[in-house]
Amino acid sequence: MKFKNITCVGDLDVENINPQQVPDLNSDALLNKIYANMVVTGQSGPAGNGDIDDIDEGTSNLVRQLWNANELTTDEAHCVWGDPGIPEFNHNSWSDTHPMMQALYYRFYFGITLANEYLAQVPDDSQKRAEARFMRALYYSYLMDLFGNVPFMTTVSIEPAPQYTRAEIFNFVESELKAIIGEAESADVLPETRAAYGRADKVAAEMLLARIYLNAQVYTGTARWQDAKDYAEKVINSSYSLVTAGKGAYSAYQLLFMGDNDANGAQNEIILPAIHDGVRTQTWGGSLFLIASTNNGD
Repeated sequence: MKFKNITCVGDLDVENINPQQVPDLNSDALLNKIYANMVVTGQSGPAGNGDIDDIDEGTSNLVRQLWNANELTTDEAHCVWGDPGIPEFNHNSWSDTHPMMQALYYRFYFGITLANEYLAQVPDDSQKRAEARFMRALYYSYLMDLFGNVPFMTTVSIEPAPQYTRAEIFNFVESELKAIIGEAESADVLPETRAAYGRADKVAAEMLLARIYLNAQVYTGTARWQDAKDYAEKVINSSYSLVTAGKGAYSAYQLLFMGDNDANGAQNEIILPAIHDGVRTQTWGGSLFLIASTNNGD
C-alpha cells in the first residue's frame, strides 16, 4: 500500500472562533475578571463553560458560598434546600469532601491566580496593579479567616505552593494593604476615590485592614484593637457616608439592596460592591440565591 505525501499549507493557521477566548493579553479584561470572580462562575452566563472543573457551577459562586459558610453554620439562618452540602452546613458536620466548601476554596484561588497573572503581565500601570493586589489580599484574607493555614503563592507556577500559617498570611495581607494605601515604599498605590463603581480604592483597603485587625488575636495570637479602631475611624471619616433618607416606600437601609443601588444614593455608602444584574452578569449565586432561597418554590 502506498501513502500519498500531503503537505498542509496554512491550514492550521486559523483564528479562534470562540469570541470569549483571545490569543493576546487584554489587560483590562483580565482585571475585570479578577473583580468578576466575586460574581460570575464561568464564561456563558449562569451556567456553561465554568471556571472550576468537576464542581456544580451554580454552587461555585463566591457570594453564595461565603454567605453559606458564615451564616448557615450559626443560629442566624437555616436552609431547607436539598442541595448536596446544605445539611452539613446546617449541622456543622462538613469535612474536606464538602462540595460547597471545596467550591469556595477553589474560587478564592482562582481569583488569586488571575491576580498573579495580571501582576506578572502588566508591570507599568500602578493604579490597576494596586487594584489587583487589593483583590488578591482580599481573597487571601477570606482564606485566612475560613481555612487557617493555606497554600501561598504570588506567581503562576506548576510547582506545589508552600503552606503558610495563618499568622504568615495575616502579615502578607497587612503588608500588601499598607503598600497599596501608600504607607510603604515601592508601592502601587490605590486612588483616594474609586475610579468607577465596583472598583477598589484607598478606603476599601483601610476597611479590610480594620477587619483583619479586629480578629488579629485569632489570626496571630496578638490583639490589635487600637489598629482596628484607627483604621475604622479612617473609613468613617472618609468620603463615604451612610444613607440616612429613604425614598418612597423604601427605607434608607432597603435602598442598599435595590437593583439601582449604584444610583439611588446607596452608592455613597457601599465601599466595594460585588456587581451583578440579570442581564450581563447572570449567576445562580449572589442576590438571586439570597432572594430565591427565602421564597416558597411554588
